[in-house]
Amino acid sequence: MSKTCIVCDSISWKNTVWGGYNFKGQNYNIVRCSKCGFMFLNPLPGKNILDDIYKDDAYFDTYYATSAGIKTYIDGMEDCKDKIINIISLISKYKESGTLLDIGCAAGMFLTNAKDSGYEVFGVEPNYGMAKYAKDNFGLNVICGTTKDVTYNDGYFDIIRVGDVLEHMPELQEDIKIIKKILSSDGILVIEQPLTYNKSLFNLMLKLKMLYSKNKYSINVPTHLWEFNAVTLRRFLEKNNFKVIYYKIFETKPKPLAIYSNPNIKNIIGSCIKNISCFISNNFLLSKLLIGDRAIVICQKV
Repeated sequence: MSKTCIVCDSISWKNTVWGGYNFKGQNYNIVRCSKCGFMFLNPLPGKNILDDIYKDDAYFDTYYATSAGIKTYIDGMEDCKDKIINIISLISKYKESGTLLDIGCAAGMFLTNAKDSGYEVFGVEPNYGMAKYAKDNFGLNVICGTTKDVTYNDGYFDIIRVGDVLEHMPELQEDIKIIKKILSSDGILVIEQPLTYNKSLFNLMLKLKMLYSKNKYSINVPTHLWEFNAVTLRRFLEKNNFKVIYYKIFETKPKPLAIYSNPNIKNIIGSCIKNISCFISNNFLLSKLLIGDRAIVICQKV
């Protein structure tokens, strides 16, 4: 069980409308800090549970390791290529070259494209099958393990990327210290972060659905331990002595209906609401309101 909020150190929180997860007979509640509003799982899944989840190849059988996934991770890698190229282009505006570490690199799709762009790339990935795929198929320098297994010298990396990873780290505060230690003095930390419960139209509709739901406990795998929003993510980084130099919040586009073998009415309605939410969140006049379910952040050590 968490002892304090990792954003504001409060010791007070309460359950939320989102319920949580029921996994292997244990309820993991999504709670909200009474002081800063940060949301997280309580209790956190134990190390034995998380090890079982990430060592299993089934974790990558779908995009998000849930019943909602469509393609396997390997089959779906090409679908992410445009997004990856855009991120690398953004990184190049701050660092045109240098050593780059991708934490949670999976099968190495990002690293492959970064290498093609001239960066000297390294990766760390806890899933053996994914790390092996990255090494065997792309010839990448990938460690099978976690951040704690990275043994490079202090300040070795010019760029460290954590793409959809912070929410999975059970010892996030310790991992941030390690990241800070191996990042060079003028290096950049690049974060791509889901903000699942941040303010947006789609989130509002989801909340209304949950209010009337009879069973608020999902059977999906409880891998998202920390649920940042636009405010708490910035506060967490600043608390850990990072200066934010780029901060973009936006709503992701819905999955195309073509990826469903038999799209149902729920898929169609969800896609329509998501498209409307995208239009609102990504509208230039409203972008300052920090509406959306995803963040891209670049920051430097203070």
